[in-house]
Amino acid sequence: MILDKFPAIDDFYQNYWGKRAFVVRGAIESSVFEGLIDGDELAALSLEEDVRSRIISTLHDDDGDEARGAWDCKHGPFSPEDFDGLGTRDWSLLVQNVEQYHTETAALLNAFNFAPRWLMDDIMISYSATGGSVGPHTDSYHVFLVQGQGRRRWRVGQSALRQAQMIKNDKHLVLQDGFVGESYEVEMGDVIYIPPHFAHEGVTLEPAMTFSVGFLGPKISELMVEYGQYLEQQDDAANPRYVGQNLNAQSAGRCIDGAAVSTIKDALGAALEGAGFAQWLAQYFSLPTHADRDDVSARSDDALDKNELEKVLQNGAKFACAPFAKAALITDGTKQIQDMALYGEKVALDGAMRALISDLESGSVLSWDMAEAHGGWAKIGGFVTALYNKYYLEEV
Repeated sequence: MILDKFPAIDDFYQNYWGKRAFVVRGAIESSVFEGLIDGDELAALSLEEDVRSRIISTLHDDDGDEARGAWDCKHGPFSPEDFDGLGTRDWSLLVQNVEQYHTETAALLNAFNFAPRWLMDDIMISYSATGGSVGPHTDSYHVFLVQGQGRRRWRVGQSALRQAQMIKNDKHLVLQDGFVGESYEVEMGDVIYIPPHFAHEGVTLEPAMTFSVGFLGPKISELMVEYGQYLEQQDDAANPRYVGQNLNAQSAGRCIDGAAVSTIKDALGAALEGAGFAQWLAQYFSLPTHADRDDVSARSDDALDKNELEKVLQNGAKFACAPFAKAALITDGTKQIQDMALYGEKVALDGAMRALISDLESGSVLSWDMAEAHGGWAKIGGFVTALYNKYYLEEV
């Protein structure tokens, strides 16, 4: 399905999110790509020890034909020599979490503010030689495939495949059988949205870069484990012990009767209804996905104190939300901000601070005049300085 532009927000969630794939031609202006990572920088990033990267190559039989299900997958970190023998065809380099390592690339995220940014996992980028492909596959997450340089041909399934048979080759999964789908040829600025479990396959027509913006939620079991660990750190009021209250003769011996089951279920439900659950969710969804938060959540050499930042603003500097910052907000039914977390830590808010964050999240740029309008530097200066030093704000 080819659309003229991204759907309106209500239309997107009602008719497309998780339901239907679509293509938008020219959705991203070519000027946006000028500040994003290029192929050489991507290759250099894959040499780093803490960066997750893969090189996937298509294998061929003795006649030079593509072997069925034959993909070679090597994991980084790589060395320059690893690229020397790849040749000019049939391979792809994939690097994950690029927005956290090359923060200029995070500017691409500004095009996806209609999507649930708090569920965003990462920007994975592939550089592919002609013929490069990772094979037909499905993913468990939502993804927007943004075409950068070059051209690729994609085939996209029409519905979710939840019981598909897979071939596992060196930790790389591809579909065992073919799938029915539409084919699209994309070039710079085109975007494909693919819901979870929709089969898709891309083949590079000329050397190309694809920016995959992925949105992935945790399993319920993961949430339960993480919330349980959070409760373990709370006081007895928030984390009471089950002591067998309201038992009767039906629970004698080894019998757990229905009333006891209901009591325990009610206790678990009460824990979820606790005042701290929403704030914990914000902290959970603001945690970085690729590194220890101490490595990414605080400035060092370029940190400013309150007086220094005041002078910078008075001299005309302006700041906006950093698109790469890991933040999450809890809002009510009218989108009024209730709680905020940044890199897994609670951010204390009062009325003026909530109004400021609301404006910044709506795309407003922080200037000296705007700071004055939100209560003046004496009131919000410390808060703004903390946001800057925790990478929530960047100069524009």
